[in-house]
Amino acid sequence: MNIDLKGLKIAIIGGNSPCKQILEILLGPGLKELELQVLLIADTLTQVEGIKYAQEKGVSVTMDYGQICKLSGIDVILKLKNDEILSCILEKVNTEHVSIIDLDTHKAKAFLNFLQAEEERLRIKRKIQSDKTDRLEIVKLFDQFTSTIKENAEEENRH
Repeated sequence: MNIDLKGLKIAIIGGNSPCKQILEILLGPGLKELELQVLLIADTLTQVEGIKYAQEKGVSVTMDYGQICKLSGIDVILKLKNDEILSCILEKVNTEHVSIIDLDTHKAKAFLNFLQAEEERLRIKRKIQSDKTDRLEIVKLFDQFTSTIKENAEEENRH
């Protein structure tokens, strides 16, 4: 999975696992320079961990899936929930301008791995660009990053 996250405006359907993990990365300091925005989380269940976390972080939440379709300027919808009503609602989305990424359990894990790798890539990039990093440190950082990528690949292969 490879998505350019720079400047994306994202909505998420489904506040259950792994919504909170995804939000922790998207809203955390590791991807801050990408200036992405999580605009809305939609779920009919209000007490799930992703909804609670979103509320703590000041992200708008709704129980009405239709609110996702009314968002302007949205780039991506991450669909973490399988609900029969969603197909009817998401038919209204203009897919020429909005990507809908359907993340079942296995794809959600791959997406999390992608986010973690992107976060690590940016952390290493910042360190390399620092005047204080020498060549040996760069080699060490490269080894750490490739190790992370290998671990992510092995995790995905297990599923």
